[in-house]
Amino acid sequence: MVINLVAVIWMVSVGLQQAASSSIGQQIGKGDVKKAGEYYNVLNKIAVILFLAVLVIVYIFKTNLIMLFTGNKEIITMSTAVFCIALVGTFPDLMLGYQ
Repeated sequence: MVINLVAVIWMVSVGLQQAASSSIGQQIGKGDVKKAGEYYNVLNKIAVILFLAVLVIVYIFKTNLIMLFTGNKEIITMSTAVFCIALVGTFPDLMLGYQ
């Protein structure tokens, strides 16, 4: 269940990476490398802010999100602990395409 939620968060990253690649590639294709660099810097900042916001929101509602998958209190307790570790490990993966 935790991996399902992490996968949804990861898909936001993939979509943003594709949009950034298209925008930056278009500027490079036009020969405007300076503007492509500016796009990269702006999109990188947007990505960091967006990913941190998503991770904070998911952290706040982690128990409610886990309860979508199960009502078993023991599983909810174990999943909550694992969920926190998964969120910390997810951020570097989300930023992979922006290096």
